Amino acid sequence: MDKEKITNLYNKTGYPFQQFCLEYIRNFVCKDGGQETNCYAAVSEYPFTYPKSNGPNLGIHSTIDIIAVTSSCQQEYLMFLIIECKKADEEIKNWIFNADDKEKEFRKSNFVFSLYNDNDKHEHILLTKSLFFPELGYNNIHSYDHCNQVIELREDFKKINLNQNLKVYNGIYQCNHASYAFERVTPKNRNIEVLSPPCDFRSFKKTIYLPILITTANLYIAKYNTNEIKEGNVNPNQIEYIPKDWLTYDFPSPDFINRYKDIENNEIDIEKRTTFVVNYKSLEKFLNKLRFPILDV
Repeated sequence: MDKEKITNLYNKTGYPFQQFCLEYIRNFVCKDGGQETNCYAAVSEYPFTYPKSNGPNLGIHSTIDIIAVTSSCQQEYLMFLIIECKKADEEIKNWIFNADDKEKEFRKSNFVFSLYNDNDKHEHILLTKSLFFPELGYNNIHSYDHCNQVIELREDFKKINLNQNLKVYNGIYQCNHASYAFERVTPKNRNIEVLSPPCDFRSFKKTIYLPILITTANLYIAKYNTNEIKEGNVNPNQIEYIPKDWLTYDFPSPDFINRYKDIENNEIDIEKRTTFVVNYKSLEKFLNKLRFPILDV
């Protein structure tokens, strides 16, 4: 048995990276009110099915790498993080995202939260465009990155990835599919005995659901003036690749996971859902700053 070769192959599967993320989140310590406390609880390989099976018509069944839960630092909201982990090997080590700055002028981010109604004793899943994370740099409707395309480059930046199985989209799709399914599981059926936040979850009326992709890839956003494009090409002297610790991607939602209601109970089919993409080296900053959301409803 060639232990080194086998371990190298095992590491490439991404399982050790998933375990690393899980334990990092579980052991993450916050300072609330001057006291240090483990502020996230998390489970791995959480199963989900959506759409549900209907007689002989089987639903779509899968698992999500990690589901974590915490409360906002202000103790106003419960927050579930639906996380997919992506270990990037040398073939896809650098991810370059495209963000159209002009879209920021009219496109708003889409986030999902639930509101518990004391009258009917039900949790209502709602859509909001007014969720902000000032500590992460997203303090208004125009501050989100609105990335809409991404390419994967080799570690030496000399080759683009054409393997569809290695596309970033796959991981982003998985955490969005899982989030939509998890939102529709009633709180009492969420295995709360295992996945319990470090607080009394019953005291929260609002719950935020965040699809997140954590990766070992380097993240960049390509910045250039679209008016300077000549014959379909941009001049290398007129483009910048901005390194990012994290960014937001507008995931184009398939029709079976895109239907929500707004605060006024109007049904909405969303085109895109805001998803966080995070470099694992920035997890400490991200997990700390994430806990200061502002939900304007």
